[in-house]
Amino acid sequence: MTRFIPHGEVRVHREGRILILEGHGPWNVEALQHSTDKAQSKLQELSGSPWGVMASFIKELEIT
Repeated sequence: MTRFIPHGEVRVHREGRILILEGHGPWNVEALQHSTDKAQSKLQELSGSPWGVMASFIKELEIT
């Protein structure tokens, strides 16, 4: 399978029991896989008790 350089960004952090996702695109599959990998440790920290997620994703417009 061909691998591409990730483009787009998804920042993952947590504040208390809230998982925060902030993304700017456009994204490719590799960038989304990288962000999923980053989120795994945060999800493990939140497991076992109620938690929530707040997500903000923006696709940047290209002006031609």
